[in-house]
Amino acid sequence: MTDLISRTALVTGASRGIGRATARALAAAGARVIVHYGSAAREAESLVAEIRASGGQADAVGAEKPPGNVMAGNPVLFESTPLRSTCSSPIGTTSRR
Repeated sequence: MTDLISRTALVTGASRGIGRATARALAAAGARVIVHYGSAAREAESLVAEIRASGGQADAVGAEKPPGNVMAGNPVLFESTPLRSTCSSPIGTTSRR
């Protein structure tokens, strides 16, 4: 796997199964991992503790999927960039081009 230092990975359903294995692999590659869980908070927190104990960065986020919506179990990678640097104008203002 490529080096993922300075990247953040949001892994849906990461508290168990394939999502858990994916989160571990991403953390091992250097990504900061956001461990999403629906109802398995204890499992998610144990994964966060495991990743941190091995020197990685991780946090857990709980969110139930609304009925009828589909969530893919694929990780999403983000650049770790301060919010201000991604905006062309100060927050709360608009710019006309």
